[in-house]
Amino acid sequence: MTNRRANSWSLGHLAQAFVALAAACGGYAAAQDSGQAWPTRTVQIVVPFTPGTGADILSRTLGPRLAERWKVAVITDNRPGATGNIGADFVSKAVPDGHTMLLTATAFGMTPTLYRKLPFDPVKSFRPVVIIATSGVALFVHPQLPVKSARDFIQFAKRHPGELLYSSPGNGGPQHLTMELLKLEAGINIVHVPYKSLAGAMTDLIGGHVQAMISALQSAAPYVRNGRLKMLAVMMAERSPAFPEVPTMKELGLANLEVYTWYGLFGPAGAPAHAVARVNTEVNALLQQADIRELLGNQGLLTIDRPIDKDAVLHPLVRWQYVGGVEEHERKAFLFTNVVDGRGRKYRFPVVVGAYAGNRAIYCIGMRAKPEEVQPKWDHAIANPVAPRIVTKAPCQEVVIQGAALKGEGNGLDSLPIPVSTPGFDSAPTLTATNVITKDPETGTQNHGTYRAGLKAPDRCVIRMSTRVGGAGGYQHYLKHQKRGSKTMPCAIVLGAPPCVAFVAPMKLPLDLDEIGVAGAVAGRPINVVRAKTVDLLVPAEAEIVIEGLIDTEYLEPEGPFGESHGHIAPEEFNMPMRVTAITHRKDAIVASYLSQVTPSESSAIKRVSYEPMFLSHLRTTLGIRGVKRVTLHERMTALRRIAIVTVEKGTPRTEIWRALTGASSFKADCGKICIAVNEDIDPDNSDALMWAIAFRMDPSTDLQVLNYRSPGHGPEREHEADREDATLLMDATMKEDLPPLALPRQEYMERARKVWEELGLPGLRPQSPWFSSPAGADWPPQWEEAAKRAASGRYLETGRISEKQKRKGLKPETRFRPGKK
Repeated sequence: MTNRRANSWSLGHLAQAFVALAAACGGYAAAQDSGQAWPTRTVQIVVPFTPGTGADILSRTLGPRLAERWKVAVITDNRPGATGNIGADFVSKAVPDGHTMLLTATAFGMTPTLYRKLPFDPVKSFRPVVIIATSGVALFVHPQLPVKSARDFIQFAKRHPGELLYSSPGNGGPQHLTMELLKLEAGINIVHVPYKSLAGAMTDLIGGHVQAMISALQSAAPYVRNGRLKMLAVMMAERSPAFPEVPTMKELGLANLEVYTWYGLFGPAGAPAHAVARVNTEVNALLQQADIRELLGNQGLLTIDRPIDKDAVLHPLVRWQYVGGVEEHERKAFLFTNVVDGRGRKYRFPVVVGAYAGNRAIYCIGMRAKPEEVQPKWDHAIANPVAPRIVTKAPCQEVVIQGAALKGEGNGLDSLPIPVSTPGFDSAPTLTATNVITKDPETGTQNHGTYRAGLKAPDRCVIRMSTRVGGAGGYQHYLKHQKRGSKTMPCAIVLGAPPCVAFVAPMKLPLDLDEIGVAGAVAGRPINVVRAKTVDLLVPAEAEIVIEGLIDTEYLEPEGPFGESHGHIAPEEFNMPMRVTAITHRKDAIVASYLSQVTPSESSAIKRVSYEPMFLSHLRTTLGIRGVKRVTLHERMTALRRIAIVTVEKGTPRTEIWRALTGASSFKADCGKICIAVNEDIDPDNSDALMWAIAFRMDPSTDLQVLNYRSPGHGPEREHEADREDATLLMDATMKEDLPPLALPRQEYMERARKVWEELGLPGLRPQSPWFSSPAGADWPPQWEEAAKRAASGRYLETGRISEKQKRKGLKPETRFRPGKK
């Protein structure tokens, strides 16, 4: 499409095209349920864009929730191309029974203005179902551009015609055409630079390679807040509540520039009213959930479109959010859409890191639970597993690679963009975010474990299954196959399992419990499984990629070194080679990878969110210990296993404190080597606070115990069971008496000072706990409280007059004075 054609449309017509279909969705009145059964089979949500886009993320988030409610599979089917027209055309011609829907975005409403002839009518060929999200758009510029307002920008552009560059996610999209509207309305000439995605356009604006961009508010707001972009004006009817200081274009005299972006669901024309009504009602209900609202706020995923070297750059780039001072709640999942290797070879599949547990909130989204609901949900799931449903057709088998197609460089495993986890130490790309499935040859029970697998050849990898106590269930199957004389053991390595399935693999459930049933209970419905193509195993039907093969039970092959989750490089050792017999995957598969190694990491976040409430439940419920408030597994540098902090109420009997310490130390064989009891005024995530409690509240002669005979657990040089054993250290660092508050200002004064700090333009603050003090629970009589208030309000002289009346003779200096006592 040329600019001439775009300019032939009036501003009013084009603005209407942006919002007409969104309004139709939003105004749909749900019909009465006709009583007809729906859905009766798999529901297909067609996304006419690539994986990782906003519509794709929404579909993959809403889909499992809807499946849970409807008791059928809900799948995302990416059919990108032609600005969304390929997917839209597919849905327009689908059987109108409510089982095929289109999840699309703003560009859908613009197609009549961009194409002379379409294979469908955007209005007549579809039935609006529900609008999912809307957002206003705004004009953003690079901070170094010498303008302070949209009016300045327009004047600057007029003085420098053809010199300013603006970016957009591509020709014909809403960002592109909105800027063209601004050019027409304001009479300016700036040059369009199209990109393949929003992330690429935004990245180059932040980097200063272009000077301006139109974008949805939620996409660029974080960069405005951290000073990397300037927002000059919003294109909305009123100012944004989030940025009330930013004027509207209408206030600047550009009344026609009112534009919104949206996402919505559509069915083919003739879709039954009862199905449309149910989808409308239940999607709107889901949109009220906090985690969905957070996702719509664009807080979870960062898309990287520039070429990224998977061998040297990809994992280190994500690692920076764990070692660079980024707060836990600000960490994100990273989607890399343009992956290359160290030689520049390009891969067709994207790679995602952090999608399961980049932070605690992301993990909870996958669990579909609030943090406090995680443990009860696991408890219920373990006690009430739901048997899987076997299907014959599955998304994970849309593409099947076997035989000669697994051989040769660039084929088989070598065609997958598997990252090198610890560049400079690891010996090969390694599969990390795995569900490794094996089967007990005696009982037929399958096991899911998260084990690493180093790539060796296009059709061979080597799997490391832990042999220590409390280690791999798959290793027990291996031993049984050996005992039976089997030369091989069937195995399937799943990449990108649904979250509830992925989370059961590292949970270390009982060996006789089939994890897929627990996953079904977490999901609230049976997990769809399909028979693997070349081995006798059932694999998750909705997985991204499945690698099938046979593990050699006779020979072992050197594997490693590899950066392990205990925080050290695991030396090279002999492990289990697997010959690949097939690779199956979705047509639009995404390769999932865990960031592990030195904690904190994605893998430690998975364990921490599930393990901590498990420990708490054990102490409170199983052991019935009074006064336990929280159990915290120290994460940074300790792999979550070594140090456990038990928070107890002030005044908890010492007998209960020691029961809590011994209970925490013995709950899991490889957790709780060092257990410390503290009170609620100590932040267990702050090592300085812990050291302070140990230094001032613990008497080593009475408050410390060493217990012998402990398993060495997971650690350097401890990959196998050894003759030597470890020990346990228990410390009671709780208050034995009332103590004064911490010597820090109260919160209200610290917050007041912080406002001044920010007004002065000083560097951004990242408060470290404790950053204020409170008298709650401390030795702090009311007389001292009143004296402190007087001092903070400039009335200290009143205190001087009071103390003068309390003078006494014959005392030694430093004799304690207690108000109200003689």
